[in-house]
Amino acid sequence: MFCTNCGSPLRDGTKFCTNCGSPVWVPQTAAQEPVAEEPAAPEPVTEELTAPISALPNAGPRSDAVSAPVKAGKPKKKSHLGLILGIAAGVVVLGAALVFLLIILPEQKRVRQYNAGVDYLEEKNYEMAEDVFAALGSYADSEDLRAYAERGVAYKKAVKNMERENYREALDVFSGDPSFEDAQRFGNTCQAYLNLEEAATLYEQGEYEQALLILNEQYKLDAEVDEKGSELADKCRRMMLFNEAKALYEQGDYQGTLDMFERYQIADIDGADAIMSDCTKQLGYQKIAELMNNGSYRDALDLLNADTGAGMEDRAARIAECSNRIGYADAEAALRNGHNYDAYVAFKALGSFEDAADRANSCIVSMPKTSETYHNSAYKSSSVTLKIMPPKDGTNNYIKIYIVEGDSQKLVSGMFIRSGETLAVKLPVGTYIFKVAYSSGDWFGETDMFGDNGTYQRLKINNGDSFTLTRGQWELKLRQQTGNGNVETAKENRGTF
Repeated sequence: MFCTNCGSPLRDGTKFCTNCGSPVWVPQTAAQEPVAEEPAAPEPVTEELTAPISALPNAGPRSDAVSAPVKAGKPKKKSHLGLILGIAAGVVVLGAALVFLLIILPEQKRVRQYNAGVDYLEEKNYEMAEDVFAALGSYADSEDLRAYAERGVAYKKAVKNMERENYREALDVFSGDPSFEDAQRFGNTCQAYLNLEEAATLYEQGEYEQALLILNEQYKLDAEVDEKGSELADKCRRMMLFNEAKALYEQGDYQGTLDMFERYQIADIDGADAIMSDCTKQLGYQKIAELMNNGSYRDALDLLNADTGAGMEDRAARIAECSNRIGYADAEAALRNGHNYDAYVAFKALGSFEDAADRANSCIVSMPKTSETYHNSAYKSSSVTLKIMPPKDGTNNYIKIYIVEGDSQKLVSGMFIRSGETLAVKLPVGTYIFKVAYSSGDWFGETDMFGDNGTYQRLKINNGDSFTLTRGQWELKLRQQTGNGNVETAKENRGTF
């Protein structure tokens, strides 16, 4: 069988051409009486439609044509049969032409339009599909397919908005039609990016905890933004730790602050350097105060004079405090060791510090009477009598006599002679060295003697410092020539007197 319109081969029983859509007419046999048919609007042919995508609403025009039978007339006389058959044939041809022009051709156009709309839907060309089905009006399920195409247009527009980072507009569409294609997943992505934007704003406002709560929710929505979210979440956590460390700093817990900066590695955050630097200084100040409270003034003074003490508000006062405390302690130690003059000088240097002035005066010792203040019991022999006669120049004198035994020297006698007085001592025969100190100032005891106000000398004779005394009476006139020759002097150090 072939189509009478386009000549395409057809299967038996086909009512419409699968190529051009024209109706297929099957000729009747001569024995059959022609039957007039009432034209009826056939529905679209299903064989011509391309099967719609599974997501589309169930659609498809029907293909069966409906014919209305016509009651046959009474048989005519045989002599008029040819005329009747001619007239009937003409009526049939005229009716077929009218059906073809008024019904079949428009139907074929609608079928082609419908099928083109379905193709557009399959190609996801929703804009064109919408136009096609809008033009078809209520034809078949065109209204449903038009509604579906409208959803597609909105979906594609939302995808474009998402690509342009207009996430709010895109989300409104995706959330309004979550079952359309990937709307649910894309909606989650848009929400995640919106969350990220909100979290970033909160981060800039310093609301790190709120930002972190939003970022934690974001991870449940879309993994694609996890990298950016993770980075921002890490910054939020670091800033929260920084604020915690800053709070410790403001509370005066400087060590705790430094520990946090080191433990959580947040020293690279802006402002951390200044806080850590001040914490180090404050801890240095605390250490200085602790040392001073414990009496460790020397250690405290070392820190005060180093960079640790730099910038300390009362640094100068603390340096003075430590220096005075150290001087006071040194003066007391000197006094305990019999160095009255050194203690005197130390207390004097303290000025009005505590009772330093009174302590300085207490270092001055009452002058002893003219007498031998020390005699070595190992040298009690009295074979030699030595009379010592200082000048009457208003000075007091302190003399030490050492006996020379081989390479060593041993102190035999120590004596104090007041101004204008003389003193005789008993000594064994031997060779002696004489050391003389004199001054008109204060006396600080036999260790420091006259202090730095005294004159300290070693007596010399015949270019030597050894005097040999034999049995008998001897006189030693200080600071003048003797009858036995010239007595010279050499400077002697107080510390080795």
